[in-house]
Amino acid sequence: MMKIKRIEMHNIRSYINEAIEIPDGTMLLEGDIGSGKSTILMAIEFALFGGGDIDYSSLLRIGEDSGYVELAIEVDGKDYTLYRELKRNAKSGKIEHKTCHISSTAGRTPYSATEMKTAVLKLLKFREPKNARASSVVYRYSVYTPQEEMRIILENKPDERLNTMRKIFNLEKYSTAADNARTAAKNLGTKKEVQQDKLKEEPDIIKKKEEDEENLNLYRMKLKDNEAKKEKLESDISDTDKEYENAKKKYDDLKMKNNDLKTHQKLLLDKMKEKDDKVKSIERRINTVKELQKQTQDIIIPEVIENVDELNSKIDDIIKEIGNIEHMKGEKTGIIKKYEDMTANGICPLCGREVYQGEFEPKLKDLKKEYEEINTKASKLQDELKELKQRRDHATKTREMARQREDLLNKAKHEEEYIAEAQKDLATINKYIQEENEIINRLSGEVGGLESADKKLRDIERKKRELNDMKMKLEGEVRDAKAHIDETERRLEEYGRKFEEFGKARQKVERYSNLISFLQDVFIPALAEAEQSIMVSLNREMNELVSSWFAKLVPDPMKEITIDDNFTPIIRQSGYDMDVSSLSGGEKSAVALSYRLTLNAIVNNYVGNVGVLILDEPTDGFSKEQLQKFGDVLRDINSEQIILVSHEAELENVADRVMRVEKSEGVSHID
Repeated sequence: MMKIKRIEMHNIRSYINEAIEIPDGTMLLEGDIGSGKSTILMAIEFALFGGGDIDYSSLLRIGEDSGYVELAIEVDGKDYTLYRELKRNAKSGKIEHKTCHISSTAGRTPYSATEMKTAVLKLLKFREPKNARASSVVYRYSVYTPQEEMRIILENKPDERLNTMRKIFNLEKYSTAADNARTAAKNLGTKKEVQQDKLKEEPDIIKKKEEDEENLNLYRMKLKDNEAKKEKLESDISDTDKEYENAKKKYDDLKMKNNDLKTHQKLLLDKMKEKDDKVKSIERRINTVKELQKQTQDIIIPEVIENVDELNSKIDDIIKEIGNIEHMKGEKTGIIKKYEDMTANGICPLCGREVYQGEFEPKLKDLKKEYEEINTKASKLQDELKELKQRRDHATKTREMARQREDLLNKAKHEEEYIAEAQKDLATINKYIQEENEIINRLSGEVGGLESADKKLRDIERKKRELNDMKMKLEGEVRDAKAHIDETERRLEEYGRKFEEFGKARQKVERYSNLISFLQDVFIPALAEAEQSIMVSLNREMNELVSSWFAKLVPDPMKEITIDDNFTPIIRQSGYDMDVSSLSGGEKSAVALSYRLTLNAIVNNYVGNVGVLILDEPTDGFSKEQLQKFGDVLRDINSEQIILVSHEAELENVADRVMRVEKSEGVSHID
C-alpha cells in the first residue's frame, strides 16, 4: 500500500519553490482553472515514473536552466524519497532528464531515468511490462486517470476500448503468448521441414554406401597385390644395389688408377720440360762464363797501384798550405798598398805627418821581393797539387778496373758453380724421368679394362633406374589405393554419422510434429479460453460495480447502465438503449466517474490496494444534488488517501483538508 506524504517542486512549470505536505484522508486541491492544480498531479507522476505519457520537457519552468521534483512516499509502512532533476542543455537548449535517486533508511541509491522507473514499479509491486516510454498502466487506471482521458476511453471504438482493457488488466500477455506460440509453431514447422529435407537424401546415401563398400573391397585387393609386387621389386633392387656397389668399386679403382696415370703423365711432361729448360740454362751459363773470361782478359792492371787515401791526404795538406800562402799574399798586398798610398799622398794616415819623396822606397822594395817569393812558392805548390790529383785519378781508375775484374771473376765462378749444380740436378731429373716412365708403363697395362667397367656400371645404373621407376610407380599405386581406402572409409564413417543424423532427424520430426500439434490444438485454444474467461469475469464484476456507482450518482430509476462484451457502457432508459453522447454534461461525468471508480476497484482487487486515489475534476458538470451524492460515494470508496483536484467550492464539505492553489504574476503557491 502506498501513501503520498510530501511533494517539493523547484522551477516546475508555474512553481518556483513549493513544498506540500499531503495528509491521510480526503484532501481537496481547490483553485481556479489554470492556477496550477494539474501541475502538482503531473509532478507526482513524473517523480514516480519519469516521462511516460508526460512531456517532461514542458515541466521545466520557462527561462530556468534546472528544476527538480522530490516526492516523499510511504510503502508498506516504510518511508522513501524519490528525486528527479531536469536540466537545460547549454548548447542545444534541450531539456534533459539528469540526476535520479531514491533515498530510504538504507541510504541513497542513484539510478538512470529508466532504471528508476523499474525500481519504483518493483517497490510498488506493480506487475506490468517495464516500458520506459509509457506511464504505469496500474497507476493510470488505479491511482490517477485524467477525466478527459476517461472520456476518450468511453468514446473509443469497441476494439480500441477492448485493447485498452487488455492493457489495464495485463491481459495482453495471453494474446502475446498466443502470438509467440504461433511464431513458435511456425518456427517448429520450419525446423521440421529442415529435418524432412535432410531425410530426403537418405536413399541416395544408402546407395552410395553400398557402392563404396564394394569399391573398398576392390581397393584392398589391389593394395595387397601391389604390396606383394613392391616387396619382390625391393628384393631385386637390393640385389642390383649390391651388384652396383661392386661394379662401382671396381670402376672407381680403375678410375683412380687412370687418374694416377694421367697425373704421372703430366708429371713426366713437366719433368721433360724441366730437363729441356735445365739443359738450355746450362748452355746459356757456359756461354756466359766464356764471355766473362774474355772480358777479364781485356782488363790490364799495373803491378803497382798507389794508395788513393795517401794521395788524398797529401792533396789536402797542399791545399791547406796554398790557402795559408794566399792569406800571406793578401796581407803583403795590403801593406804594399798602404805604403804606395802614403808615398802618393805624402801624408801618414796614422799620425798625419808629412811623408817625403822616396822615404819608403827601400821598404816597398823589400815587401815586393817577399811577395814575389811567396807567389813563386804558391805556383810550385799548384803544380805539385795538379800532379797529385792526376796520380790520384789514375790510382782511382786503376782500382775501379781491378774491382771490375774481380767482379767478373766472381760472376764467372758463380756461373761455374751453378753449372756444376745444374748438371747434378739434370742427373736427378733423368733418373726421375726413368722412374715415371716405368710407373706409366705399369699403370697403362692396369687401366686397360676401364672402358668395359664404365659400360657395365652404366648398364647397372640404367637397370637401377628402371627398377626404381617401377618401384615409384608401384608406390604411387599403393598410395592411391591407400588414399582411396582412407577416403572410402572416411565416407563410410560419414555415412554412419549421416545415418545417426537421419535417426535424430526422424526423432526431431516426430517431436516437432507433437509440439506443433500441442501448440495449435491445445495451448493456443487454452490461452484464448483463459483470456475469455477472465474477460467474462471482469465484465461481470464491472457490470455490478458500474451500475452501483451510477445509481448513486444519477438517482433516476428510469436510467440504468450496463457494460457489453466490448466493455462499452450502455445506457438504458425505460427499456431502450441510449447513446452516451445524448446524456447531459453531468450525466456524462457520472458515467465517466462510475467507469473510473469501477476500474479503480477492480484493478485494486487484481494488484492489491494501492492506497491512494487521485481524482482530477471528477464532478465537471454535476448538479448540486449530484455533488451531494458525490460525498456519499467518496465515503464508500475503500481508500486511505484521496486527492481531489477541483475548482468546485462545494467539494470543501466532503474533504478532510482543503488546500487552495493560487497563481499570481505567473507563480503558483499553496495557501
